[in-house]
Amino acid sequence: MRSILLGTLLGLAISGLSSAKVIFEEDFEGSLDQWKIEGCPGGVEISADSARTGSKSAKFVVHDEDTNAACPDSPTENPRAQLDSKGLFQDGDDYFIGFSVMFPEGFPQITNWFMFFELYGPPYNGTPSMALYVSEDNRVTFGRDASSNRDTIWTGAEIVPGKWRDIALHVKFSTDPAIGFVQIWEDGQPQQLVGGNGTTVFYRTLNREVNYDGTPNTVVLNQYRSKDTGYDSVTLYHDSVKVGTSLEDVSP
Repeated sequence: MRSILLGTLLGLAISGLSSAKVIFEEDFEGSLDQWKIEGCPGGVEISADSARTGSKSAKFVVHDEDTNAACPDSPTENPRAQLDSKGLFQDGDDYFIGFSVMFPEGFPQITNWFMFFELYGPPYNGTPSMALYVSEDNRVTFGRDASSNRDTIWTGAEIVPGKWRDIALHVKFSTDPAIGFVQIWEDGQPQQLVGGNGTTVFYRTLNREVNYDGTPNTVVLNQYRSKDTGYDSVTLYHDSVKVGTSLEDVSP
């Protein structure tokens, strides 16, 4: 039964749905009005430095001291700058989330945890159930929450400074570990995941103890990292964010 379901999921992802639609989109060509900004002043700005599409992107610049001790709008003791979308994802929803990220020349060698994207919501209790990181060997990874032992189910290629990377997630949002799942694409190619069946991992994507109290989850673009590093200032860029009902609809 599960093999039939997996085949159906992959078929839908490749061909698209007849009722496909985009429910959220941001190209950063205008303002940041669609987002709640968290962090120190100037941590997130629209920039013409580089863009995946159009002429602008969101530039995230975080200093070691960008914590709640220095800035009331920074919610934690660890440095961060982030954009939170409106509430988008409820229990039972099935969506594709696509975006592009670029790590510029001068991006440091990572020595502790470093997050740049998450799908998250109240009660905001600890490590997210769905998040993307840069690992200590400077590769892009997907990690889960403490109920999954904070494991890594995907490790992508090593960062190439200055190169835009297109990432898409297909998520079934569910509090039931037999129903919730994640699939990942990078640069249009389906990725093999650890702990599942090829390209699909089933698990509780909405965890009532971590990221779901009945309030919709959001898209979170960020640069959020351990305070125990000493990078000084780190820059990265996000662009071309889309949420929809097919892989094609969320491609840049």
